[in-house]
Amino acid sequence: MSNQRMHGLDMPVWRGAALRALDPWWNTPWPPLRQRTYHQARRHVQEHGLLDARGRFPGTSISLGEWLYLQCTRYPDLHPEQQRLLARLGIDAAAARAARPRRRNLRASEVVGASWPRPFLVRKPIRVPSALITGSRDSPVA
Repeated sequence: MSNQRMHGLDMPVWRGAALRALDPWWNTPWPPLRQRTYHQARRHVQEHGLLDARGRFPGTSISLGEWLYLQCTRYPDLHPEQQRLLARLGIDAAAARAARPRRRNLRASEVVGASWPRPFLVRKPIRVPSALITGSRDSPVA
């Protein structure tokens, strides 16, 4: 299909009609990457049910969830067909307004992440080659 999109301008009319019969949106006015990501979201909906925009798109990958949130933030500016396709995933205008970002607060993650390894460091010292520090034999560093 991507090859057909590239040559869409010099394609015979009958071929364009045949492709539109297969998929009316085979040659969308938006980039193919958006179409591929939409199909990834559609597969997720088929396997797990409609999306929960207010709940930060649980069960989606970080990248898919962030893409979905971006679609929600741009919802009023999307092409009407893009809005219709999102509605099939469970995202209408109200859900888009209520959407929350996929990623959580990174500052809170830093606090949890910074405190997690401390018990391991206290229990067992790390051996660092002292040659890296002073040029002598290995010594434990606490």
